[in-house]
Amino acid sequence: MYFAEKKIASYLSKIGQKFLSMYRSYGTYVAFLTILLTLYLVTPNYISFGYLWFLLLWIIGRQLVEKTKRRLWFPLKVYAAVVFIFTYSLSISPLFARLVSKFVKLYPDLGFDPEASLLVNVWQSLSILIVMQLY
Repeated sequence: MYFAEKKIASYLSKIGQKFLSMYRSYGTYVAFLTILLTLYLVTPNYISFGYLWFLLLWIIGRQLVEKTKRRLWFPLKVYAAVVFIFTYSLSISPLFARLVSKFVKLYPDLGFDPEASLLVNVWQSLSILIVMQLY
């Protein structure tokens, strides 16, 4: 029985390595298209403008350096993490949402719908974080 488990683990490891190798080859394009698709599917607001700005910064930096460096992703990754934490905080704390709504309109300006579920509000930043973490 031990041999069969070892063989299955080896097989799954090989599949994982092939998937990771393929993703590393095309990861830049997958991440770029995921961010663009995410921006296309949301209403224009300050947060989506920030994603677009950091994406343009990455594209310009990539053209100047002539290859993708991980440090060029860093500002976009930090921005996505901050947006995720901020949106998650708005979703779990109605008091925080009311406080922020005194300064900005939550839905038109930030794309946050207080009536929607947690997943609906955080899917944008979560999908970008997942893709960037895999890359």
